[in-house]
Amino acid sequence: VPDDGLWKRPKRISVAGDIGDFGLSPKGERALFVARGEVFTVPAEQGPVRNITRSPAAREINATWSPDGSLIAYLSDESGEYEIWVRPEDGSGTPRRVTTDGSIWRFPPVWSPDGRKLLFGDKRQRLNIADFRTGRITIVDESRHNDFTEYGWSPDSRYVVYTKNNDVGYGNLWIYSVDSDTTRQVTSDMTDDANGVFDPNGRYLYFLSSRDQDLEFSSVEFNYMVTDSIRVYAAQLNADVPALRRPKSDEVSTGGAADESEKAEQDADEPVRVRIEYTGLGSRVVALQDSGGTYRSLTATDKGPLYLAGEGADTTLHLFDLAAALRRQQPLHRRRLRMRHRGLQRRHPGLLLAE
Repeated sequence: VPDDGLWKRPKRISVAGDIGDFGLSPKGERALFVARGEVFTVPAEQGPVRNITRSPAAREINATWSPDGSLIAYLSDESGEYEIWVRPEDGSGTPRRVTTDGSIWRFPPVWSPDGRKLLFGDKRQRLNIADFRTGRITIVDESRHNDFTEYGWSPDSRYVVYTKNNDVGYGNLWIYSVDSDTTRQVTSDMTDDANGVFDPNGRYLYFLSSRDQDLEFSSVEFNYMVTDSIRVYAAQLNADVPALRRPKSDEVSTGGAADESEKAEQDADEPVRVRIEYTGLGSRVVALQDSGGTYRSLTATDKGPLYLAGEGADTTLHLFDLAAALRRQQPLHRRRLRMRHRGLQRRHPGLLLAE
């Protein structure tokens, strides 16, 4: 049936109501948005909005900024199947196609902190690492029970943490060593664990776990049920890391050793290098809340783990204050000394005190 092809004619439209993905440049100068299959960057205050892909015949999704801010990686079906592409953040030059076997759906790529590799899962239930310069693909692990959709890097780019389901359907945390090309399960088959993320300072592994068995009797059925069984947990990656939420005990000070928060401050300027002691790792796991709840969307910041609690309109955002938790564990004489110093400083703002 002949027609005028009105809907095939090029036209300009607003994509403001079609935003699917978003993010920030590493220093926050520009924001990244994916809308209607195009990748845009938007200035924080001044300058133009840039459409960096300009590919009306293709669809881009799952865009993410590289750690140094120079590149943007995304999935595109420009070749006919979804592949990972990388291009300069200002849209200049020619985009580089990283993968070439797009016969299967891929999940969002995640940059390594050193900006050299991209981590992604696929619908063949594989977890993969792609070197974006060479296109070389390394298969990290394969699963029989789940797609790999939860995965992330250690701050030194030497380890990958991910969730893999066991034979009974529980999620377990696994760690892959890039240096040795080996994988290792780090949580028990008896617990349901998910959303593992490394502390940016390389000291802890945070994760969500359903391991509380606080049974309640159902008011509808003649049966017991488990509710609010999830908490946020932290595992000390090695025995030298300051322990969290230790039982309190006032001890006599010898006056020689620095407290844990002071050690953390002293190490803050050193390059992060993660050291994992697998032996005894399970015994160095502590819950960061006193009771279970509905927690999700766990991420790690320099100040501590950030997560959502509750559901629907009752959702709240929480930050576990890592520095405050370590200060509370200082010996009693140090805590009292700090309190006295703070009181003096409030009364005499110009007074400088050494603790």
